[in-house]
Amino acid sequence: MKLNKVIAMALVATAALGFTACGGAKGSAELYSTQSDFVEAGYEGDCVNTTQQILVLSPDGTYTYEDDFQVHQISGVIVANNRTVYKGKYTAGDADADGVKEISLEAPTEGYVSMNGAVTPSSDDAEFLGDFDKSSVKVNVNEGVIVTE
Repeated sequence: MKLNKVIAMALVATAALGFTACGGAKGSAELYSTQSDFVEAGYEGDCVNTTQQILVLSPDGTYTYEDDFQVHQISGVIVANNRTVYKGKYTAGDADADGVKEISLEAPTEGYVSMNGAVTPSSDDAEFLGDFDKSSVKVNVNEGVIVTE
């Protein structure tokens, strides 16, 4: 009987943490992404390149935009992994009848660059923040995808 109480308390604690982590009564973060795979000429049958963009909109008006580039060998080994993460503030319009809404992104104020695991935060070198070229992004709220970049 004591084990059942411990399990029940653990489930309640897990649910409470999940509710809090996802924003609770304040609302949840919105997640949008897009990905494309392509093969460079001369590397057919050897490597596949993947670009991925992820946009997280937090209820407090801040965004995290992640821009990834990976090179995968056909065997599944990741040969190269370059990731740039930008953080800043956003404003969002309302979704239209098709579920598309425009997000205005302010210039990022922080972030980091990771090249094959070597991480450089903007507090050490903020020069890459100036490379951010997205002032607005359209997303589809029904599909969870970035429509334009």
